[in-house]
Amino acid sequence: EHMKLEGNICLHSGACSSSLKACAKTGNIVKGQEIHIDIVKRELLEGDQILCNSLIHMYAQNGWFLEAKQVFEEVQDIDVVSWGALMTGFVKYGHMEETLKCLPHMRIMGISPDSVVLICCLKACSNIGDVERGREMHLETSKMGLLVQRDASLGNALLDLYANCGRLLEARDVLDKLRCRDVVSWTALISGYTKYGHCKEALESFRKMNSEGISANAVSFLCILKACASANATREGQEIHAEIEKKGLLERNTSLGNTLVRMYADCGLLIEAQEIFNHLPIVDAVSWTALMGGYTRYGYGEKALNCFNQMQNEGLFLDAIAYVCCLSACASLEALDQGRKIHAKISCNGFMITHLETGNTLIGMYAKCGMLTEAQKVFNDLPVQDTISWNAMIAGYAKHERGEEAFYLLEQMQQKGIPFDVVTLVCGVKTCGRLGASQKGEKLHDEISRRGLLEKDSLVGNALIEMYAECGLLPKAHQVFEEIPLRDIVSWTLLITGYAQLGETNQVFFLFDRMREDITQDPNLITFVGVLTACSHGGLVDKGCMCFEHMILGTIGPPTLEHYSCMIDMLGRAGQLDKMVAIVEHMPLHPNRVVWSTILGACRKWGDTEVGGEAFLHALGLDDEDAASYVSMSNIYTYSIS
Repeated sequence: EHMKLEGNICLHSGACSSSLKACAKTGNIVKGQEIHIDIVKRELLEGDQILCNSLIHMYAQNGWFLEAKQVFEEVQDIDVVSWGALMTGFVKYGHMEETLKCLPHMRIMGISPDSVVLICCLKACSNIGDVERGREMHLETSKMGLLVQRDASLGNALLDLYANCGRLLEARDVLDKLRCRDVVSWTALISGYTKYGHCKEALESFRKMNSEGISANAVSFLCILKACASANATREGQEIHAEIEKKGLLERNTSLGNTLVRMYADCGLLIEAQEIFNHLPIVDAVSWTALMGGYTRYGYGEKALNCFNQMQNEGLFLDAIAYVCCLSACASLEALDQGRKIHAKISCNGFMITHLETGNTLIGMYAKCGMLTEAQKVFNDLPVQDTISWNAMIAGYAKHERGEEAFYLLEQMQQKGIPFDVVTLVCGVKTCGRLGASQKGEKLHDEISRRGLLEKDSLVGNALIEMYAECGLLPKAHQVFEEIPLRDIVSWTLLITGYAQLGETNQVFFLFDRMREDITQDPNLITFVGVLTACSHGGLVDKGCMCFEHMILGTIGPPTLEHYSCMIDMLGRAGQLDKMVAIVEHMPLHPNRVVWSTILGACRKWGDTEVGGEAFLHALGLDDEDAASYVSMSNIYTYSIS
């Protein structure tokens, strides 16, 4: 500008070229066009390759490809720099196929690619996931004598290609051969490990990078925080958080703050997530959604809905992920009215058509709330149904005791060729247990065995144990139990409870003793329901009292009403009505209808009208129209008279 104002200084191509580069970097396309006009007026372009390439670069870097191509086509002697200027623009603005099309045109013109061109092509291959074409570029670099080991930019582009496409061994091999590894090299590898679920390797690479004295940048921190979230590596996440704070990056990087919120939320550290959220300099929809996702995942539905309402109040854009979180919260709370309101908004925004997960979550919400007709309508309206859509419907029908509809959907899935996943099989097995459909359950068992799922997923094994136990086929349940390699507390409890319900007292205590020997954790509250039930059926009063005392003195938690009911039933069956009454008088919980009904049954058996009369009055206090209580009291008097 000063040169032009002086007037007597002749503008030369060097000054114009430098100014065009400045326009490219600052995005000042208007000034760039003015310079272009000056260049044309002064006829500086003809024969000046550097100036032509600077113009192409300026237009391409600002996404003005028609103008860039026009200059490109007017250049008399196109060289590799001209192609590189055009291709870097294509890559920057996501025109990957256009980038790759340039290479064969160059070859036709007899121009060999340089490292800039090859880096553009490698980036394009990485972005579209074309690892085979990327390998061809890799071979070409070797043939041309461009040593990846020495050229850090070329090496990093190649490393990024392999890492982004999941070829992690090849990516690691490239990194090991680089003579000058920098933060870009390590970040590409860490990103690849994180993307493909190898979070331990990502964390190890991050540690190795630090040990080489290479400081992480914001992108590195973003990648490694995602790895911490996926691996539930809270300690490492907190250490990285401290490092980010030390560098003062949170004040100037919104994405980093949001990723920290998500990391803590995903790991269940919701107080920490809320604390980070409260101190973010800028709170956007991503921040809210990260926090809301954590509250939803860990069962704080009310807090998740509060986040959703605040987002609405602040006029923030609600994306599909926010709606999914909110619907999941509605499902956990069975907040049907709120769910319907959100459904109306989703329909207005068209998210069900464009985002399948939203539709699937909506099905799950209605199914959980028992509104199966509405769930089925949403299912039918989805443009595409995947395995998750079918699973949501099957689980809904199974939960609400509509097993025939659940079986019908399973058959429809098979006929339509929709693949079964673990969730489908578990839902199917549980439905078989509820309906006592052991033959259908055995067919699903065969499918599970064929896929080798018993060795991989304890959830599947436990569902089979439960199904066979509910169908009264305890030998088969026991067989599955012995076959699964990883037995958890649920596996033991299901089998113990199954034997207890059939009165197989010896088996119950055999398993109970084995469980305490085989696993380090104590039995849980549900296990003791099974044990106390067995004591009741087997008349083992002393043993039952010992188990109950162990519960009270132990660390597994206070007995529930179900445990007190078992004790009352056991003492009542044994005729120890005084102890039964003492239990009722001293229990810290209010007796329910089941407790009074159990007492009435014991009084009928032993002809105790006094205790029976008291129990009868209490039962009427809960429901004065309960016919069963009147029948029980009538039987007590009849039995005592006879």
